[in-house]
Amino acid sequence: MTNERPSKKFKYYWVQVGVDNNVLFQPVYNFYITKQF
Repeated sequence: MTNERPSKKFKYYWVQVGVDNNVLFQPVYNFYITKQF
């Protein structure tokens, strides 16, 4: 799941990986990704 996209305040993509059982999403891992120039 992409939780947040880059903006002026937050310069990363915030991606969460977890378990989804159609009722609740339980995040297991958080990744913060940035584009290198």
